[in-house]
Order: sequence, then structure tokens, then C-alpha cells
Amino acid sequence: MKFRLYRTVLAVFAVLILSISGLSKVGSAQQDKGGGSGVQITPTRTDLSLLPGEQKDFDITVKNVTQGPIKVKMFFNDFESDGISGEPQIITDANRQLPNSMRKYVKGIQDFTLAKDESKETKITVDIPNNVSPGGYYGAVRFAAIPGGTDAASGDTQVSLTASVASLLFTEVAGNINEQIQIDNVKVCRFASNKLDAPVNTSGFGSTTSTKSRCEKSSGLFFSKPNVTSINIANKGNGFARPFGKVIVTRGGKEVFSYDINNSEPRGTILPATSRAFSDRIQGVNTFGRYTVTANVSYGQGGEVINKTASFWYIPTWVLITTLGLLVIVLGAAGMMYKKTKKSRKS
Repeated sequence: MKFRLYRTVLAVFAVLILSISGLSKVGSAQQDKGGGSGVQITPTRTDLSLLPGEQKDFDITVKNVTQGPIKVKMFFNDFESDGISGEPQIITDANRQLPNSMRKYVKGIQDFTLAKDESKETKITVDIPNNVSPGGYYGAVRFAAIPGGTDAASGDTQVSLTASVASLLFTEVAGNINEQIQIDNVKVCRFASNKLDAPVNTSGFGSTTSTKSRCEKSSGLFFSKPNVTSINIANKGNGFARPFGKVIVTRGGKEVFSYDINNSEPRGTILPATSRAFSDRIQGVNTFGRYTVTANVSYGQGGEVINKTASFWYIPTWVLITTLGLLVIVLGAAGMMYKKTKKSRKS
């Protein structure tokens, strides 16, 4: 009896210790939450249109959100699309420069200091030479916070990328802009409901669903309701493509669901000579049958509409089980009849 009481007391004590520990961890996480890079910036995206030989300024406001003074290091980096979602991948290698880089056309990248809660408006200049070819150019103005008193070289590229924030710059140089897109494929996917996240902003590329990078495999046959479509679009032009349009799901020629693709502001951007997938949730696939997904996509001023379709079958599990059950019964009955007939012939 004493042993049981002793064991119970120990168990209660252990639960209390774990509870206190858990609360401490939650409190710590809440304190750390929002610390991020130490700076906040506005805006996170800038779109400019310039003529060859033209110069324009734009501003980015930087705020110190740490508990003390900081040194803010500024960088201008190239970035590229991940090829699936369009998520920007910052390139910190100074020796690597993309064909559409803005790096040599941007001025005003210089470090500065901020006191606690202080904000500063940084002025950045884009200077396009006369001999620049028309088309889309891009890059990222990146800010990293160095705690006060830390000695860091002005050109130090070892500052952690995860401890920095970036504002994306898209510049279109006027001239012979060739606008052209191509729908590479239309995919249909099935994900568990806990993996279907709400739309998120992808660092200035425009809002898409966070399922965008997961819809890599498509199927033509589903036993559970598919709930995501992914439209992969390639930019074949020399400018920025921001496609839009409607995706329609039909069964037997009857519409069961539709949605507008890439309809959040700012619209998702496809960089020149790249592609990205626009993924969205779908509904209406409720009954057995063959379904068709039709993507009607336009771009620019909307003068041309490109179409592409994909079909799939939805066979609910209960239909499959029932069909297999009936098949087993039919085969069993046929076997019994065969044996009966065979036996009667022998007699």
C-alpha cells in the first residue's frame, strides 16, 4: 500500500515538473517569436518600368525591432525561381550573375545604424544605360541586422541568410517586349486535409497556396477525392509574365467547380525563361465518374487565351469494394453452377 502511494506521489510530481517545463518552453518560444532578422521592411516588393537611359529612385523603410542598437548591412543579390512554385532563391555568391541581373544598375546600397525602435527610409536608385536590351530584370535588396558593438566588415557575405529580410525588385525596360506563355501541364492531386495550408505570400512573387511544391505527381485514377489542381506555366517571353484566367472542373460536360487562377494581388510573377506551378484547392468531386479539368489562361492585356485539359476518374472506395464483392459473388456463383453442371453430366 505504501509503495503504491509513493509511486502515485512520484507520478504527480513528475507531471507537475513536465507541466512547468512545458510552460517555460512556451513562454520562451513566445518571447523568441517575431525576433526574426531584427529588422522589418516596407515594401517587400517594388515594380518599376523604365526606358533605356532612364533613372528612377524608390524607397524602402527599415525598422529596428530588436531590444538594442543595430548595424544594418545592405546587400543587392540576384535571385532565381525554384522552378516549381516560383519561390525566390537568393544567390549570395558574388561571382555568379544571372543574365537578367539588376546588380550593376542599382545604386545606394550602403550600411547604416539604427537605435532601438528607430526607422529609416533608404533611397535606392535604378540607373538603366542606353544600351540595355528591353525585357525584365530583377534582384533583391537584402537587409541584415548586426547587434550593436559587433565588428563586421562592410562587404561581409557570411551574414546568415536566415537572419536577413529582402525586398524584391522587378524592373521592365521598355522596348520590344515579347509576351508569350505556355501551359506545360495540368495536374490533379490528393493531399490529406492537414497538409492543405492557407494561401501564403511568397516573398513578393504573389500569393499561391503552400501546396504548390507538393503537387509533383499526378494520377488519372483516385479512390479518395482529389482536392488540388496544379497548372504549370512557362514564360517564353523576355518580360515578366503574370498569367490569369479560369480553371473549370466538369463531369459529363456539367461544371461542378471553378476558380480564378492567380487572382491575388499582386499577381504571381513568372520570371523570363522560367516556369512555375499555380496550385489551388478544388471541390465538387463527389460522385463516381470521369472528370475533366480545363485551364483557360491569358496574359498581358488578355488578348489571347491558352487552353489545356486533363482528365481523371474518381471511384469511391465503397464503389470499388461493392464492385469487387459483387465480382466475387458472381465468380463464386459461376463456379458453383459449373460444378453442378459438371456433376449432373457425370450422373
